[in-house]
Amino acid sequence: MRIQSYLINLERSPDRLEAMVSRLRSIGLEFQRVPAFDGRGLDLEILRTLPDVDNDACLKFMGRSLLGTEYGCYKSHLDCARRIVESGAPQALVFEDDVEVHPNLPDSVQDILFLLSENNFDWDLVNLGAFTHPRYTTDVGNIDECRRTLAHAHSFPWAANALLWNRQGALRFISEYSTVKMPVDDQFREYLTRSNRGFMVWPPLTRHLDECSTIDPSGTWRERNPTHVWNYGFLKRRRNIIHKLIAKRHRRRAWKRKYVTIPDNS
Repeated sequence: MRIQSYLINLERSPDRLEAMVSRLRSIGLEFQRVPAFDGRGLDLEILRTLPDVDNDACLKFMGRSLLGTEYGCYKSHLDCARRIVESGAPQALVFEDDVEVHPNLPDSVQDILFLLSENNFDWDLVNLGAFTHPRYTTDVGNIDECRRTLAHAHSFPWAANALLWNRQGALRFISEYSTVKMPVDDQFREYLTRSNRGFMVWPPLTRHLDECSTIDPSGTWRERNPTHVWNYGFLKRRRNIIHKLIAKRHRRRAWKRKYVTIPDNS
């Protein structure tokens, strides 16, 4: 089964596009390029007044204002979600342009879809390139000979470099989260942890390259975080505690469930 794929790429990064074309085509994936929204030069004062930005909500949740690069990253992923819905495809892949992909990715995606379907999961998003393994997950089953595991990510991992979307998830994202209130990684973590409709693969099927992102913030910590308010640390700890409690509750419920696994045809 051929799956629709999208690649987020800035106009000023043709070298990254060329490299990703080679990587994706080498594993048999054709894709549609999605021009990334370039927010790097966006003035912070102008950003706060945009009609699709809720800066007050960002301050309340994150303890800081949104950055232009974060706005651009969010809008780029939102554009991909809209394209998925408009295409009518039941599922689709979304890549950022700074990743290496495992040669088995297409076959692994088919195994992932099999497990999700056979176990009747209500799912929105699968993270294929998580940086770290969150503590609160439930393994569903192995997806390749390398013993990669599909896991129910009760605490959804950060990183949005490689995602497998369900069409209903993309529709939910554009209908409920079109207003930008936080960075896209945090929005995914917030709503997927609460809804328990997020999954992940570990070890990951993609690897983030050791180069500076063109759509994410760069520079020193202070340069990347110029808008922190006094209670930033408290709000971060509170978010983590709330997510932990929600994820623990979801995992306790999942322990009682028995899963269908991929048949062994050897």
